[in-house]
Amino acid sequence: MLAAVAKATAVQLRQSDLIGRLGGEEFAVLLPHTDGARAIEVAEKLRLLFRGLSFPGSHPPISISASFGVAVLDPNSDDIESLLQKADEASYEAKRSGRNKCVVWRQSGSKPEGERRRVLKAGQIVFNNRHSTMDCTLRALGETSAEIAVTDAFNVPDTFILRVSSDGMEWPCSVTGRTEQRVIVAFD
Repeated sequence: MLAAVAKATAVQLRQSDLIGRLGGEEFAVLLPHTDGARAIEVAEKLRLLFRGLSFPGSHPPISISASFGVAVLDPNSDDIESLLQKADEASYEAKRSGRNKCVVWRQSGSKPEGERRRVLKAGQIVFNNRHSTMDCTLRALGETSAEIAVTDAFNVPDTFILRVSSDGMEWPCSVTGRTEQRVIVAFD
């Protein structure tokens, strides 16, 4: 099925567009020189295409649907990783709000995240009255917020202490956004 989805997608794209499998059932499509309105049109076209795919030999017939997260590159602040992160957040929102839809990324959270600089530091999420910990990687750090990579973000509690032992630092945190393997936090 994954091969059929990739092939059907490639036929619909321009020669300059790129498609790649991120892992599991997740794909990314990069549409150079495309604005947000056109990107959502492409996502909707692909979503409808997938609904119409058939897989011969399956009984009962297998049908698929897709949830799309659409993000537009901000050349002043985005690199490929942050663009993919935004699309991932939008895709998670599409799944959370009913699946089989396209959602455009919008900055969320009531607290401003502020500007964050890229870092790569080992850390720990400390919770349960300091009795439990979870390893993490600090990916971006700002004065009021951070981005953390974890194995399973859905097991991260809504509030915790972020510890970076190498710097001797700890911050009390509240989760303002999450995807499958990323958590965005605001410092309390």
